[in-house]
Formats: sequence, structure tokens, C-alpha cells
Amino acid sequence: MQAGTVYQFFFIGDPTSKLYEVRMYDFNERQVVYKRHQWGDIDGSVISYTYVPQFSEYHMIKPVQVNKQKKKLCGYVMLMKKPEPTARK
Repeated sequence: MQAGTVYQFFFIGDPTSKLYEVRMYDFNERQVVYKRHQWGDIDGSVISYTYVPQFSEYHMIKPVQVNKQKKKLCGYVMLMKKPEPTARK
């Protein structure tokens, strides 16, 4: 990730899961983001957040969902980068 760039992260988990978490760590393995939703929350199985890194470095993202009825779970992870503004002529 590039320092000062705006990123939007999305995690969409299985709607029957009871717990959804996303943790993001910087290059030094320091936790920089923690989001947790439970089944029945307004946002439900969707976790979304905006993140602007302070340094240009690798990050690790760990999405987790807990579901006692299913062994194989599906989910979607998206990371979007906000485009740089273009200079006007």
C-alpha cells in the first residue's frame, strides 16, 4: 500500500455466520484496523472501512467468520484504491 493513498476495504461473509471480523496489520505486524460484526447487527455480514496508510509498505489482512453449521464457508474480499485526482488544464 502507498502512503497517503485512500483505500476502501470490503468483506462480505456468509449471511448464516454468527461472527465476522477483519484485522489489518502493518509491515511490523502491528494491528492498525479491527472491525467486528455479529449476526443480527445492522450491517450484518458486511464489513467496510476506509484506510489511509502512513507508510508505503506491505499490509496483512485477516478476515474471519464463525459458523458452526458449515465447514466450507464462502466470502468476498475487495480492496479498492481511490484514483489520484487529475490535473486540470
